[in-house]
Formats: sequence, structure tokens, C-alpha cells
Amino acid sequence: LDGHHRRLECLEAQLAHGSAQFRAASQRVSLEAVGKSIPAGTSLVEFAIYRPIDPKAVTGKQFGSPRYVVYVLGRDVDPLWADLGEAAAIDAAVGKLREALRDPKRRDVKRLARELDELVMRPVRGRAGSTRHLLVAPDGALNLAPFAALVDERGRYLVETYELTYLTSGRDLLRIGAGAQPREKSLVVADPDYGDMSLAR
Repeated sequence: LDGHHRRLECLEAQLAHGSAQFRAASQRVSLEAVGKSIPAGTSLVEFAIYRPIDPKAVTGKQFGSPRYVVYVLGRDVDPLWADLGEAAAIDAAVGKLREALRDPKRRDVKRLARELDELVMRPVRGRAGSTRHLLVAPDGALNLAPFAALVDERGRYLVETYELTYLTSGRDLLRIGAGAQPREKSLVVADPDYGDMSLAR
């Protein structure tokens, strides 16, 4: 078993030596390494869900309700973060906006897009400064949020102010820097209305 373990380590070392992408995926990730991978004029906006811990609480009740936090990181700048509040409220806002977007008769889409923006993006704008390209790494229900369609304080859609690129996490930047190709921009059309299909028969 010990010999098998050593052989496995040797094979992993050979693979890491020959593959920059494997090396990037398996190395420890530091904020400094991620920061250096962010292009100039761009900010990484990474969301995460966490549960606060109270070590003095009664056993079984040490964990609080899930919350969202966002980290904003740019090249050669210190990372900034903000606690966004309880995940339940943000997840509910995501659900309401997505439900409204599915119904072309709804008239409250822009209001709901503004409400979600206030919860998750207003704190980001205060930390991203003059950045016009955001690398967005969502977590939880925010993976389903249409960030480009959110509405800021001036009534403008985010896509009018920012170029948005989606990542699964900041670690993706290390893989891209090691030669992995970023996903190309795609147009996704969901839930089309084809009208009365009986006419096509």
C-alpha cells in the first residue's frame, strides 16, 4: 500500500509537471495569485454562502442562518468584502425576479430587478470604483440570477454599465492564465412562445 501511494504521488507530480492547467487546479489558491490573474480595469466579484458560528451556543445550535458575503478583488488592490445579509431574503428576491421574467404580461420586472440589485450589487459598486468589467462568480441561488438585467439606482440595467463575465470561482482565473480557454459568450433563449402549434399541423 505504501509503495502504491508513492507511485501515485510520482504520477501526480509527472502530470503536474507536464500540465500547467492541472498545476493551476491543484495548487493552493492565494488572494495574491488570483489578484495577479485579474486583467487591468477588471474586478472579480465573488459571492459565497456561509453560516455564522457561535462557539458559546448550546450544542446543535452553534450555526446561524446562512448568509451571503461578497468579495471584490482587483489587480494590485486589497480585497474588499461586504456581508449581504441572510440568504433566505436574497434567494427569495432571485425567485421573484425569475418568476416575473417568465411572464411577459408582468409589469413589475424592473422593480424586482432593482430590489435584487439593491441587495447584492449596490455594495459591489461602492467597492469596484471605476471598473467597467466585472468577473462575477455567483454562489447558491445567485447562480440563477440574471445579473445583466439587474437595475441600478439610476434605473439603468447593469449590462449598460458593465461588461459581465461569469466564472464558477476566482480559481478559474488561474486555469485561464495556464492556458484554459474562457467560455465564449453565448446567447441563451429560454421558454420561447411558439404561439398556437395546431396551425403548424
